[in-house]
Amino acid sequence: MNQRIVSPEVFVEEALAYRYGGRVKLEDIRYSDLALLTIPTIIKVLSEIVPGIKQVSAWYRSTLPYLIEVSGKRLLIVETLPGAPSAAAVLEELKVCGVK
Repeated sequence: MNQRIVSPEVFVEEALAYRYGGRVKLEDIRYSDLALLTIPTIIKVLSEIVPGIKQVSAWYRSTLPYLIEVSGKRLLIVETLPGAPSAAAVLEELKVCGVK
């Protein structure tokens, strides 16, 4: 049997439906194909010192990521907990959101 119980795509879509009641879809949160994962302490510092950084308006997790333009490319800065398992889970979800 080669069937997933829950795929990252289903998780993200259901989280959006729960948070926004169907008003925000997966295609609405495809902000960038580049992402930087960081821990909460670092993202707070970056949000205070990086010029032009702004929080996105909708996201599938409770903490909204930040978006910045660097060398003509948009970079999504996403919070994750420390550790490889947490980062791997977020990376799977980000792939669904268009991050390469």
